Amino acid sequence: AWELAWGEFEEDNSPIRLSNDIPWPESGFDNNPFYLHPLMDEDEQKSVLRQMKLRFHPDKFLPKYRERLKPMDQSERELMITRLHQLFNAARRANQALREDRE
Repeated sequence: AWELAWGEFEEDNSPIRLSNDIPWPESGFDNNPFYLHPLMDEDEQKSVLRQMKLRFHPDKFLPKYRERLKPMDQSERELMITRLHQLFNAARRANQALREDRE
């Protein structure tokens, strides 16, 4: 469901006015926000984490959607940037934990 919402978001060219206009992962930041299933093999988990880091890295997201973000007010922009950093850092921590589990 979330991947479908993300695909629609990417195809849409309408302005992003609120942080909630962005389809954030639904399961929350601390409760497996990247849908890593315990039965996924290591390569699948790494692939999901790599995709999420690329998708939500502020330096990638902000330029890609710059035109659509213009109508967003400053407080909403700050909220969005905070969420981008939280997701990116969660992906980085999950990736680190995955590496430590292999060692």
